[in-house]
Amino acid sequence: MTHALVSLRIPDWEDYVALYAQRFEQQVMHWADEVDEVPTIAAYVYRRMERQSLDNYVERIIDLEGPGPAPRRPIGTISACGVDRQRGEGTLSVVIVDPTCWGKGYGSEALTLFLQLLSREGLRRIHLETFADNKRAQAAFRKAGFRPTHCFHEPSIDRHIVLMVCDLSPEQPAAPPPPPASICSPGSNLILDLETLAPTPARKHPAH
Repeated sequence: MTHALVSLRIPDWEDYVALYAQRFEQQVMHWADEVDEVPTIAAYVYRRMERQSLDNYVERIIDLEGPGPAPRRPIGTISACGVDRQRGEGTLSVVIVDPTCWGKGYGSEALTLFLQLLSREGLRRIHLETFADNKRAQAAFRKAGFRPTHCFHEPSIDRHIVLMVCDLSPEQPAAPPPPPASICSPGSNLILDLETLAPTPARKHPAH
């Protein structure tokens, strides 16, 4: 699957080896996840490859297309876990490990391609979690058709997390809604339902 800036393809173990060093740099982990211990390269590659055999997991490598005959190179991963094909739902994760590739539209291109792939596979609703202060990621998610639904404060890492959802059409991602007002209340330790403003129990922080 190829677009103007990036392409997606099925992962190979060499891709994870190439991505490993940057994947666990501090600035990448700050926006992607909070891990207590960085895995060894062998453990990381084994775990990622093992997931490829799961029925409820879909992952693609994000390749940056080089100019002219220049070779493409992997810059990140995009995946859907917890895929329930009967309900048509899954949870999305995307990580671009090269900071020099941030803010250039590569994530938006990858999202468009991946959501089209998930739609063709029968998924109709995609969920995700992202840190509330990751405005760049939220802008890309909204552009792809995601809308925020809840926000909660995770005390263990002292950060707010936004939950977002995207309803897919059979052919393409839904059109993006207008940007909402800020939904996170500083100091809050509850999730706020955007429609009813009724508090619901706090959840664990996102894996990505």
